[in-house]
Amino acid sequence: MELSPEERQKIYEEEKARMEAREKLEQEKRRTPQDTTVNIEPNLAGLLCYVGAWITGIIFFVLEQKNNWIRFHAAQSIVTFGALFVAGMILGWIPFIGQAFSAIIGVIGFILWILLMVKAYNGERFKLAWAGDIAERMITGPIPEYRKPPTASESKEETPPPPPPPPPPADEDVKKN
Repeated sequence: MELSPEERQKIYEEEKARMEAREKLEQEKRRTPQDTTVNIEPNLAGLLCYVGAWITGIIFFVLEQKNNWIRFHAAQSIVTFGALFVAGMILGWIPFIGQAFSAIIGVIGFILWILLMVKAYNGERFKLAWAGDIAERMITGPIPEYRKPPTASESKEETPPPPPPPPPPADEDVKKN
């Protein structure tokens, strides 16, 4: 079967995109600092951050002090699975419908658990929408407060305040007059 030039070009572009994605992943792995406090390969430590859900996340967040990539995965594990655990517990107390929602949260948690472990082991910094943002703030500290730039009228130098009034005359000066 002979391929048309358009089909060949399409296959070529798809394969090129796959190769570039693999290369990007390899570069990400090489960029990840290998220096860790826990003396475990970073990708294995990232996987272990998720194995015990939020519990191992806390352990790695406390123990790891050098590698922010591992600390990110630990923080994301704490936020993600901590929130799912609390939501499941609260919904579990509601009769009938709460138990159904709790089961749905359990399935979502299981899928996220597998996904995050695989991504961490592959050396990816896979960031969940809300949990990843919170996790980044946990490892970098609070975001500095936004300060509005001064307006044109505020940026002009202010005129100095007027000098204080002279002191009132002393009693001796009043008696002489």
